[in-house]
Amino acid sequence: MKTKDFKNYCIYTGILGLQYLVCGSVYISQMYYLYNFFSKDIVSIIAMRWNYFAQAFGMLIFIFLFLKVPKLAGNRISYAMFIAIGSVMTAISLFSDNGILALSFAIAYNIIIGLSSGYTLTMLTAHIPKRKLGVSFASAYAIGSVGTYIISVIGNGNFLQTKYVIIVYMLINIINLLLLYFSKNITYAEQEKPNDNTKSGIRNFQDNIHIYLLILLLLILVNSISSLGNNFQFSVIVEGQANLPFSRAFYAISLLCAGLISLRSRKYLALTTFASLLFPVVTIILAGDASLASALLTIAYLFLGFVAVYRSLTIMDIAAGDNNLLAFACTGLMLSRLVEASSTWFSNIDTTNKLLAAIIFSVLFALLLFVFFIYIQKAYHSASSYEASKEDKLHKFVQKYNLTSREKEVFQLLIKGIPNREIAQLMFISDNTVKFHVKNILQKTDCPNRADLINLYNKQNSSILF
Repeated sequence: MKTKDFKNYCIYTGILGLQYLVCGSVYISQMYYLYNFFSKDIVSIIAMRWNYFAQAFGMLIFIFLFLKVPKLAGNRISYAMFIAIGSVMTAISLFSDNGILALSFAIAYNIIIGLSSGYTLTMLTAHIPKRKLGVSFASAYAIGSVGTYIISVIGNGNFLQTKYVIIVYMLINIINLLLLYFSKNITYAEQEKPNDNTKSGIRNFQDNIHIYLLILLLLILVNSISSLGNNFQFSVIVEGQANLPFSRAFYAISLLCAGLISLRSRKYLALTTFASLLFPVVTIILAGDASLASALLTIAYLFLGFVAVYRSLTIMDIAAGDNNLLAFACTGLMLSRLVEASSTWFSNIDTTNKLLAAIIFSVLFALLLFVFFIYIQKAYHSASSYEASKEDKLHKFVQKYNLTSREKEVFQLLIKGIPNREIAQLMFISDNTVKFHVKNILQKTDCPNRADLINLYNKQNSSILF
């Protein structure tokens, strides 16, 4: 990885990582603080239902804003405002002596989490190469999981439950703002693209609508199985039988494994994710055994990382391949929050009727495999068509912009991201000759730089496949 690329990777992964760290830690602190005013059962419903609905609502607001006013929603100042407003809400929710007020600001803070997540996931999708998105996302999530545990062990191990933790949250937010200073606004190049790109994006969406619907159904099934299957494991938190920060620290292991697998193949990531869903299904028979509560929660987090990466990365990959869909980069996480919140209405199934729970999970899992099989068939059929037409599309691009045969040779290497010096070596010509051809290509395509030229060409050759 080049120095510049590595720097960008660290900046954007760091911003998302600190976002997860502070939001995840505040989420737990607020849950502990609400125990002072409400019963543990009510706090559980608030944390796992209404907070998740609030996060999904926040992401929906961000999507709407990014579609309508991309320059505003994608500006670093907007994210800085989310951090500032979130800090104020955190302080009020953790210092208020009124339970209703503390609850109101806790839920409002989760809307800010949704807005912040919308920004950071879209930011990551826009600035990190598609192939490395999984590793970047997983690393950021791991930073949050391990960081929360480190904060929790300060003092006597109850630091997240003290009011002094607000100082740590403020420091993390300050560091995040410093990182944000070195970042760039989210690239939403609608104004930089040819006038017909919006129509082209609509046609591309219509052409792939059947695949998008299959992906949507896959994510709903994955999130449903994961959420329903792990309801028992998470319910032990309410009973005080498990240490949530400690168990979440193990999240990092499966997250990083999932990220590394995504580097090799998105298909392998999908298969390992589906395999990880067997754990919540198998543990139905162990539901109700308090002696295993803490161990089961920890093991659940060892598998949850695959689901977390898969559900977000699947949509981020689509958004990375088409700027017209960039606004929807956070949709995978938003969908998971909606499913997780909705599943709480069925949280008693796996503890009151194990036979019924086993039947439901078996049906859902069989349906998941069936839908995935259809998706593979559709996706690889589209992949074959894509490969067959790639040469034809290249030919049309060359004709459209009247490139010479020599410029075509340079262009084919240029769109692969090969620098001028290497192009010169491959074509046995001088660096100046390469620069001359590149300059002519940019002028003919009306692109200010190589990045915009590559983006222009990729718009006609985007792929959402593995």
